[in-house]
Amino acid sequence: MAIFAIPGYAAIGWVAPVVAAVFSTLMCAFAVHAMWTTGRDLRQYLSLLPAEDGAATGPSAATRAQTCVAVTFSVVAFAWAALDFAVHSTAIAPAKASQPCGGECGHCAEDPNCASWAEGVRERHPIVDVCPTVKAGSEADTTFSCLADGAWLTCTGLVGLLWLVLLRCRCARCAHAGPKSHGGHVNAQVAAWATSEAGAVPA
Repeated sequence: MAIFAIPGYAAIGWVAPVVAAVFSTLMCAFAVHAMWTTGRDLRQYLSLLPAEDGAATGPSAATRAQTCVAVTFSVVAFAWAALDFAVHSTAIAPAKASQPCGGECGHCAEDPNCASWAEGVRERHPIVDVCPTVKAGSEADTTFSCLADGAWLTCTGLVGLLWLVLLRCRCARCAHAGPKSHGGHVNAQVAAWATSEAGAVPA
């Protein structure tokens, strides 16, 4: 969805949403690649590869690397979203009451694209540069993108958390499967030894 949103955002000059969409696309690409190449259950479900005989006894280096990537993306996404929401609530939302044309900036003859209004907000609160307004000539009624960016990045952070949870669940399953597989192998050896010993005892 992020890929399809980028052209629309770029057309109206929304720079921050484009950056956020690229960020989300990169994270999703990493997650899908990781789950596709190392997701044992996913491969079995799609029947692309035969079931694996053994199970790891702990998280591999690849799993640890994926966990670091998932944590990094999630933290950045939530921190970025928090900043956007803070800027919107403290700098942009209070100024909405003075927005010309009732907020219909795309067709506002008094102040096209509410550019003068947006510049006034920017002079009072330079922090709004984290979510610049649309470019001149746009027919969109939107201005600063902080609220949209915050919502988008919150969703991105939740996807990152889901990826992290799946990684942790996989590690937990590996930790439980390893000892069981090892124990089963030992028990089989003991049973085979006992059978051979019983066969060797004279009647």
